[in-house]
Amino acid sequence: MKESCPAIAPQESSLSMRNTTTGTLKNGLNYCLTSQPDAIASTAALVVASGSNSNPKTWPGLAHAVEHNSFVKNMRFKQPYEYLDFIMSRGGTCNAATSNQNTTYYFQLRNNCLTKLNTIFETHLAEGLNRLSASLQEPHFERTYVEIEKAAIDHEFHELAHKPWFETTDTLNQILNKEHSETQFGCGNDETLSDKQGVPLQHALKGFFKQHYFASNMSIAIHSPYTLDDQKTLLEHYFSPLEAKPSNNPIPLPSFLTDIQTPLSCEVKPRLNTSNMKLFFCIPSLPTALKYLLPILNNDQDASFKQSLRNKQLISDYEAYIERSNNNEYILGFKFELSTYNLKNVQDVKKEFFQFIKNIQLDLKAPSTQHVLNNDTFSNDYAQKLFIPPTIMEITLNAAHSLTPREQQARPVRKPSPLFQIKMVLNKITEEKVIEIIENPRLESEALTSFSKTPFKTKQYEYTQASNTSYMLQLPSSDQYLLPTALMENNETNNKLCRLLNTPNLQTWHHLNIQNNSPAVLTSLLFSKKHLCEIQANTLYQIWNSSVKPISSKTAILGINLSLEQRNNNFEFKIKSAASHLPILFQEISELIQQSLTSIDLSLFQVNSIKQKQIQYYGERSIADHAIAAIKNNLLNLEYNPQKSISLITPENIKSQLQVWQNQTQINLLMQGCISATTAEDLSHRFINLTSNNTPPLNNVLNKNLKQVYLTNTSLYLPSSKTGYCLYIQQKNNEPKTAATFLLLSKLLSTSFFKEMRVNRQLGYSTDVNALQLIDTSGITFTVEGYKTRPEKIEKEVNSFLKNAFQTLTPNRIQLYKNAVITTLKEQPNTLPHTHKSDLNAIEKMSSEDSYYPDHLLAKVLHDLSFEEIKDIFYQNCIEQPQDIAVLIGIE
Repeated sequence: MKESCPAIAPQESSLSMRNTTTGTLKNGLNYCLTSQPDAIASTAALVVASGSNSNPKTWPGLAHAVEHNSFVKNMRFKQPYEYLDFIMSRGGTCNAATSNQNTTYYFQLRNNCLTKLNTIFETHLAEGLNRLSASLQEPHFERTYVEIEKAAIDHEFHELAHKPWFETTDTLNQILNKEHSETQFGCGNDETLSDKQGVPLQHALKGFFKQHYFASNMSIAIHSPYTLDDQKTLLEHYFSPLEAKPSNNPIPLPSFLTDIQTPLSCEVKPRLNTSNMKLFFCIPSLPTALKYLLPILNNDQDASFKQSLRNKQLISDYEAYIERSNNNEYILGFKFELSTYNLKNVQDVKKEFFQFIKNIQLDLKAPSTQHVLNNDTFSNDYAQKLFIPPTIMEITLNAAHSLTPREQQARPVRKPSPLFQIKMVLNKITEEKVIEIIENPRLESEALTSFSKTPFKTKQYEYTQASNTSYMLQLPSSDQYLLPTALMENNETNNKLCRLLNTPNLQTWHHLNIQNNSPAVLTSLLFSKKHLCEIQANTLYQIWNSSVKPISSKTAILGINLSLEQRNNNFEFKIKSAASHLPILFQEISELIQQSLTSIDLSLFQVNSIKQKQIQYYGERSIADHAIAAIKNNLLNLEYNPQKSISLITPENIKSQLQVWQNQTQINLLMQGCISATTAEDLSHRFINLTSNNTPPLNNVLNKNLKQVYLTNTSLYLPSSKTGYCLYIQQKNNEPKTAATFLLLSKLLSTSFFKEMRVNRQLGYSTDVNALQLIDTSGITFTVEGYKTRPEKIEKEVNSFLKNAFQTLTPNRIQLYKNAVITTLKEQPNTLPHTHKSDLNAIEKMSSEDSYYPDHLLAKVLHDLSFEEIKDIFYQNCIEQPQDIAVLIGIE
């Protein structure tokens, strides 16, 4: 039962030329329309006033599942994912987010010229609103796509479950009132979204949609260059058909925390090696004051609280934030990243914090406060937290600009000013009301260790009908890479292990942790599709930033997540097993591991020894002679202890032998170049070892060394006919001069061959001054979505295309393209954003061959140009061999 969305109050900024109007359609839909003639894009965001707090107790994650399935198919557009494909094909962005209180759908599209169109209904904005409204009026919940989206949600859950903030939130939820819906499991996973007692997930989705998705439970905001009348015409045309029905009276939620329960204090050993202190307070609902309180508390100026703690070397960073609980309650949180962890430092930070809260002076007229309220990042920071584009958030967050003293005085007494409301909040922040969570990486116990008042038991992750139990497999640092390699090499052993883990009577999910410092590609060999095909054919894994993550997880091994930041040498994955079978299971696993290690073969790999950051090459023989011999002579023992972690212990003589080898230098496998994750064979044969710090120049990378290009599975929705891929183009070069080159290449490549593969957006570049190095070291990233297309065929076509592309895009030709961009933009200054005109003048005065700055400035210019604009530039300048560039950029 949900109350309707409150009507949106018009909040216009005196610093903007925008026109804004608000109102309510006849069916009860609240709207806020903003016309800004100079806007380069149109944005729309629709909020449904129902989120995870509305989940039925028997269906955790149902609201999230409805959000996912709303995008797929509907009565008006019956092609699957037509809404997403349309937005991406127009160079736009779209997404949705399910929070505790709301579900938000939004998109942003570049504008097409209205003067060349007959009506407002031919604009990109109109087509986007048409598809958004269809998704929220009459969605299909077909069984096939419901299962696809359930797998995607399960993937999200397993990505989140091991993040430090997720673990801390889970800890907090165990402390809070269990009757409060905020403490329930909102994300959902494969188990919580399975059919229940004869009720299919489809029926539950339809019931939730009918109960919560109606006009008076929604609000929409639109921001575009079109007139308010045109926007309202579109709104009435597309959204008037939304169902109109009376809102239900809200059901009051219990309080987050009772006075008897506070204060609470606990310590957590974080998964990553961080030291944080987090303080939480329950506060009353103050929606107006929130706009002032957060930016003031997060002020980063010289005289701010954050800066004072930094000057005293107590913290490295600090953040204040607010999470909404229900209509009458919020949680105000403060996160301190401690510079060093010790008891005195924790006490000093708490003392400084409460002293600051007690003495804080809040004056809305003060220059420091005005600086915060007028700062453009105010809206952007808020937008990032709420997953809503800044252009939408600016509509509702600029009340501070229009708030005058006269308006404050004219307010009724029962509506206190924001200043008074903030004081009310701060008065409730006392040491008697605090919930304190300290993340200490050096705790001996991995569980929660102490509470000041309320007793608290160490708990596993326990959600409705879903539980995970942690176990550890620990390996010494010197031989941490041997286990996955051993299992990968012994196919017979691997098949036995697969059959063992696929036993039908395994019912309860457990996860076995093996974290490791070595490159994730080794782990991927063990858990690649080749070795899991006997368990589940659709189980695929993603290699991404040195980590391997599960895509689908219905049976057997759920997947692994490798973190290079951790010092413990472990891999991490999950298995499905009944608790009563664990001792037998791990005994058999131990035997299989021992069999594998006796036949280990590392001849595929060349190992480099790292000493004082200098890379030296020792060849294959050292690792074969020393490591393999040591393992063969001293087998590992796997022990099971139901009360503690499971330890994989290596005899000391193995450790000593490996440490003596090469003067105790750390053994590492270094990888550079091409990886194809379509088959395990490709993975094992495409390693290129980095034997020196010298890298080939750009022309060698583009014209000769095609091994710098690789394709890897990074599925969006698996298992399904819709398969995702990532294309990486890497150039190992620390010189920042190639930033614009990569940016230009990305725009050329992403809209020719990949346009046919439904790729329209380049994802992997940055033009930030401090991020240019990332462009050079990481290269460019694209996504490719193929429909019912074999990965081998896609890879073959991609490689063929890139070979032709690199033969055409020589360094001289790239420089010619850069010059064409500069020339055209100077002749057509209106094409260039105003903020970059000075950059263009600076480029003209410098030599791009000798200086870093022209390339950096050109990268900033290219960042803001669409592909269509770049294509026009090339076409107008009649670049030599136009047939070649036409093939690349799609000019007919």
